[in-house]
Amino acid sequence: MVSGWVLCCEWTVLPLFQMNGRGTLEHPSGAMYEGDFKDNMYHGTGTYRYPDGTKYCGSFSKNWLEGDGKFTDSQGLVWRHPQQGSSWLET
Repeated sequence: MVSGWVLCCEWTVLPLFQMNGRGTLEHPSGAMYEGDFKDNMYHGTGTYRYPDGTKYCGSFSKNWLEGDGKFTDSQGLVWRHPQQGSSWLET
């Protein structure tokens, strides 16, 4: 594992030690993901926090922000993504 990464997660042995279930992954940059993992990817619901304080809370699919979610920027502006295929809306 790369120095500076911190991982606390549920693992499955087969196939070959994959992150599956709930967990937290801290990046060396200071970014952090807390939520569901599937096949070593962000998948399900979770929160991704960027080093500048910006965060996204909502749905993930194969490491992508997808579906219902809320993005709060470092200035406190909140944007919602109510459903897949729709645009981000300032709230």
